[in-house]
Amino acid sequence: MNKEVKYIEESITFRELATRLGIDDLDTPEEYDIRDEGYEILSFDETSGKEVWKPLEAYVVKKNASEHYQLNTLHGTADHRVLLGDKYVRLAEHPGAELVKAPIQVIDCQVADTQNYIAEGQVNHNTTTSGGMAIPYASSVRIRLDGGTVVKDKHENTIGINLTAKTIKNKVGKPFRKCAFQLIFGYGIVEHEEIFDVLREYCAESGPAKMEDSNITVEVSGAAAWKNFLVKDTVTGEIHADVKFNKADFGTKVLENPEYTKYVKALMDAAYIQRGVSHPTFIGPDMNSDEEAKAVALEQAEKELEAN
Repeated sequence: MNKEVKYIEESITFRELATRLGIDDLDTPEEYDIRDEGYEILSFDETSGKEVWKPLEAYVVKKNASEHYQLNTLHGTADHRVLLGDKYVRLAEHPGAELVKAPIQVIDCQVADTQNYIAEGQVNHNTTTSGGMAIPYASSVRIRLDGGTVVKDKHENTIGINLTAKTIKNKVGKPFRKCAFQLIFGYGIVEHEEIFDVLREYCAESGPAKMEDSNITVEVSGAAAWKNFLVKDTVTGEIHADVKFNKADFGTKVLENPEYTKYVKALMDAAYIQRGVSHPTFIGPDMNSDEEAKAVALEQAEKELEAN
C-alpha cells in the first residue's frame, strides 16, 4: 500500500534554499542537480496559462551581469523571457523594459519548460506583463500632490484644502518645481485668486513690473481684505489705473477687463516667465560673438538648475 505523500507549503527565499541544500558559495557559477530533494515551486504553465506547482530540477548560480533590464518591478538579464500579449519575448526586446547600467546577481531555479529566478532579492518567473509601474515609467510628466491645512470661510466652515504640487518627473521642462494652491470643495481651483497670489508675491519680492520700452509700472498689493491694482508712470507720476477690489473680484475687475489686458500681461510675463535664470544674459546683443560670456551664462544656468 502506497503511503500518501504530504507536502509542506512554505515561503522561503532562494538564499534560504541554498542554505538548506548546503550551498554557501553564491558567487561562483555552478549548477546543482536537486531533483531528488523533493522541492516544488509555484511556476507558470505555458499550455494552460496558469500558475502551477512544479518540481525544482536544478539550482543554478550564474555569472553576474554587468548590466540588466527592468520591467515594472522585475529585474533580469537581457535573455530572460517575459510574456508580451500572447507570446514570449526576450526582456531586452520588451518595449517597456529599461536598460539599467548596474550589475546584477542572478540565481536560477530551473523547472521543466520554464524558468524561475531571484534577482535583486525578489523571485520572478516569466509571466510578467506590462502594468504596475508601467504608467509612471512611460509618462512624460508626473506630479505629486501633498495636502496641507484646510481652508475655512469667515464662519469657520471648512470649504477646501491647501495643496502643494511638485513635478517629480518632467521630460518636457524643468523638474522639481513646486506650487501651492487651494482646492475648494464643489468648485475646484479658483484660478483668478491663485493668479493674484502669484502676482502679489512677485511684486512683494521684486517690486512692480515695468512695461517694455516705457516708464509705466504695474503692481498688485494688499494683505488685508482690500487689494489694489496700480498702473502708473514713474517719470510723470500719472496714474493709468488704480483699482480697489476684494480678492474674489480680481477676475472680473482686473484680469478679465480688456482695458487692463496689456498691463496684466506685462505683470504675468514678469512673474511667470522671467524668474530663475536671467534671460537678458542669453539674449543680449553681444551673446553671439562673446563665447566666453555665453559659457559663463550656461554655467550659471546649470548651477541654478542643480540648486533647484
